[in-house]
Amino acid sequence: MPKIRPAPKADRQAFSKQLPKGQRPLFSELAHLVDHHRTDLDWYHAVGKLVRDLRDLRDAIPADQSKTGWAADLADALGVSPSLLQKANRFVQLYPTAKDYKPLQELGLDWTRLYLTFAVKGRQARQAFQRRAVKDGWSPKEVRFRIQQAQGSRQRAGGRPRQQPASYGPEVALREMARLSQRWQESRAGLGRRRGHRSATQAAAQGEVHRVAAAGSAGSRGGPRLPRQGLAGRAGHGDRPAAEGGAGRGGC
Repeated sequence: MPKIRPAPKADRQAFSKQLPKGQRPLFSELAHLVDHHRTDLDWYHAVGKLVRDLRDLRDAIPADQSKTGWAADLADALGVSPSLLQKANRFVQLYPTAKDYKPLQELGLDWTRLYLTFAVKGRQARQAFQRRAVKDGWSPKEVRFRIQQAQGSRQRAGGRPRQQPASYGPEVALREMARLSQRWQESRAGLGRRRGHRSATQAAAQGEVHRVAAAGSAGSRGGPRLPRQGLAGRAGHGDRPAAEGGAGRGGC
C-alpha cells in the first residue's frame, strides 16, 4: 500500500481556494481518489491523469506559496508523497491509455516493479525487462539492482566515455556495495584455493623429505655400530678417584 495520510479537510479547502474555478473539480476528484486509495494500476493511472490535467497548477499558486515546487504543494494538500504523484504522472506519460497498460496487468506486474522499469529506455527494451522480472520472480530490490547493473555495465562503442549510471538512492548503493563485497569474497576464496594448493605442494615436499630421512635412518640402524670406548673410558676413569678416595678415608 502507498504511504498515504490524507490531509485535513481544512487544509484541502484552503488549497482549493487558490486554484482557478476550472481546476477545483479536478483537485476534488484527486482528493477523493487519495481518500480511497488502492494498489492496482487503474488507480495509479487515474491519479496520474488528474495530475497531468493539473500540470499548470504551479502557475496558479503565488510564488511565495510555491517555494517547494508545485508537486510538493499538491502532495501536501492531498497527504501523499511528491514521488507518488511524479511516478503516476510518468506512468500516464509512458502509457497514455488503458489499452497501453492493460497488458501489464495481464502480465502480472505490480506497481512497485512497474515504476522501477520506467528508468529503462526504449519501449521494447522495457517490455523485455518487465517480462523477465515476472518470469524470474524478481523482487523490487532485485529489479532496481538489475537496472542499475545493466546501465552501469553497458559498453560504449568507439572509445567514447561511459555515461554515469543514474542514481536510485541508498538501497542501490547498498546493493552495489554488496555486489562488490561478493566479488571481493570470491577473489579471497580463489586466493585461498591457490594458497591451499601451495600448502598441499609444500606438505608433499616435506613428506618426501621425511620419507628419505626415515629411509636413511633405518639404513644406519642396520649397519655396524661404533664401539663406545670413549663412554666406557670416561666412566672407568671417573670411578677410580672415587675408589681411591674411599681407600684413603678407610686408612685414616
